[in-house]
Amino acid sequence: MTDAERWLQHEQRQQNRIAENRERGTPARLEERMPISLCQYFVLHTEEGAWLGRKYPRIRADGPDGFELSSLLAPDMLLGLFRDMAIGSGTVDFFYTPITRRHAQQIFAHCTAMRSGEIVFPFPALDDRFCELVCPTDYWEGASLDGERLAQEEAHFRQACQALFAARLAPRAAVFDPACSTGDFIAGLARGDPRLRYAGSDISEAMVHQARARHAATEVDFAVADAGSSQGPCCDALVLRFLNAEVVARCEAEQYFRHLSHRVRPGGLIVVFGHTPVVCPVRWLCHELALNIRSALESTPDGRLFQFYVVEMP
Repeated sequence: MTDAERWLQHEQRQQNRIAENRERGTPARLEERMPISLCQYFVLHTEEGAWLGRKYPRIRADGPDGFELSSLLAPDMLLGLFRDMAIGSGTVDFFYTPITRRHAQQIFAHCTAMRSGEIVFPFPALDDRFCELVCPTDYWEGASLDGERLAQEEAHFRQACQALFAARLAPRAAVFDPACSTGDFIAGLARGDPRLRYAGSDISEAMVHQARARHAATEVDFAVADAGSSQGPCCDALVLRFLNAEVVARCEAEQYFRHLSHRVRPGGLIVVFGHTPVVCPVRWLCHELALNIRSALESTPDGRLFQFYVVEMP
């Protein structure tokens, strides 16, 4: 049995337990013994309380494993009112009071209508030794990265950024993506709102070369640069879409956030999101740096939620 088959078998067992707990409706305990699955758990914080949730894998026809975890959260992923969590030797237990699917839909609808709440993933991607899983550097050189599929999966992030920038940024304001990869995201923003100025950088020379070739007709200034270096442009809007699980370790993500926030002019914006969960504690960092969080999530027209921090510089 391959690791992927073992994981999918485990997923089926967990989903069966979750369904049984929901049917009973009494306080429940969900045991998680697979470290790699811990990154699927999230807590949705609302005015009513904290709600435990768990991502489900999405089956796809392409790819070697045939499944993936989307950045979009659906109401049926919400398990119930979060009560407690206990970490033992080789296991993590989650305690919660199950809710009905209808109640979960109402919670999501309220978050969508009020644009309130925060989604927190307590665990990054972990290996069997409970160490953080981070993709090797050569993964971002393009051999393993499916840029076109990633661009499709980031469509909701791009639409949220475009709506935010159209409402908040004046003409000629500068937007900067310090980890632009193939440049598809920042170029998509540039095509959607040509009033603004756009710049993207990446530590990979190959990625920047690809970005320039792919988007030669788009007004974006691409450069090779390390996001952690002291060199880089100042901006009115900073797009952070790499402080995420499997991309950087949590401690590195915190350092990047602190460092890059100084590039943003007074009154400017920082947006934090990603295809995988945000791993740095954005709310705590904003408290530490005296920054203002305007919102922490967004929604799609069909009512799904996703992490989307909007931070305002004083």
